[in-house]
Amino acid sequence: MVKSALVRIIKALTEKELRQVKQVIEKEKKEVKALFQFLIENLNAGNIVLAKEQAFATIFPGMAYDDAKIRQVMHRLLIPIKSVLLNQQIEKRSMLNQLLLSQVLREKGLWDLAIKELEVAKNLNENQEERTAGYRYFSFLILRELQENLAQQDHRSEMEFQNSYSYLVHAFISGILRTACYIHNHQNLFKKSYELPFLDAILKEVGQNEELKGYAPIGIYFYIYRALTDENDINAFLQFKRLLASASKTFSSSELKEIYQNAINYCTQKINHGHNEMIPVIMDFYETGLDLKIFREGNTIPNNIYRDIVQYGLKNNKAEWVKAFMDHHKPILHPAYREVTFYNAPQILDSKNGKR
Repeated sequence: MVKSALVRIIKALTEKELRQVKQVIEKEKKEVKALFQFLIENLNAGNIVLAKEQAFATIFPGMAYDDAKIRQVMHRLLIPIKSVLLNQQIEKRSMLNQLLLSQVLREKGLWDLAIKELEVAKNLNENQEERTAGYRYFSFLILRELQENLAQQDHRSEMEFQNSYSYLVHAFISGILRTACYIHNHQNLFKKSYELPFLDAILKEVGQNEELKGYAPIGIYFYIYRALTDENDINAFLQFKRLLASASKTFSSSELKEIYQNAINYCTQKINHGHNEMIPVIMDFYETGLDLKIFREGNTIPNNIYRDIVQYGLKNNKAEWVKAFMDHHKPILHPAYREVTFYNAPQILDSKNGKR
């Protein structure tokens, strides 16, 4: 049962999502609600060995075990859970929904109504705090839809293309540089090679264009890519840090995690080549990432992140900080790693006295 899709998804849900699921299943039959309660209580208690027979006995006391029956209840509970997750994504994509609605109305010849829905999409896009390449690309899509609307009304003289072209170029360049960083890390890890057409031309163009370098979703990837591919380019790394410090709210949590991982990879390269002065720098990225909660995967912190923070913290002579980190984060470490000797706080304290 512990390997079932139901249990795996429930374990990955946030507290907010669990509350939403509890509300949604209020209309379900009592056995569905009982199964949800059973799973939550056992998972919270740290019981990672969950048997269907145990769940069945709790939900249907006194009844002979029926595998088909418990599987049916599990399936009925999984449906509203998936619905909660799907609705979350729909809400997150309200701008896209508005754009799609505008397109449908335009195709029906309801041009004035389509424009109104397009204005809603535009306002949603402008009011969001993040200003990633996605923001520029969606701005392009809005203008492109407006152009389609005007063209169908034969109002081509009112069409304007400069902004839409600029938005598309910015999104394209940012996407290419972001992907190039990812590919570079993948190449180093798995020793693979890729052909990257246009990359050299883009790097040259951005390097000569102060406006492009100043736009965070381009400049950040431009500078960190240069640093990753030439670790002696300290200036590129410093420019990266400067832009990141002033533009961290530009990015979503998932993209910010990716950016921080690029920075950590750069620091790791330098440390592996004997530049121990980068240990405090890498710790700054880890500490800030912890504060921003970008390193979490669902409700847990990955073992490799936990391990690296402990190792670099010790190398940076921050044993007390490491102990506090371990005490605070051990409950959200994956259960399979919680009791490993390396993570025990007494050993960390001993390391202060050279006993590690």
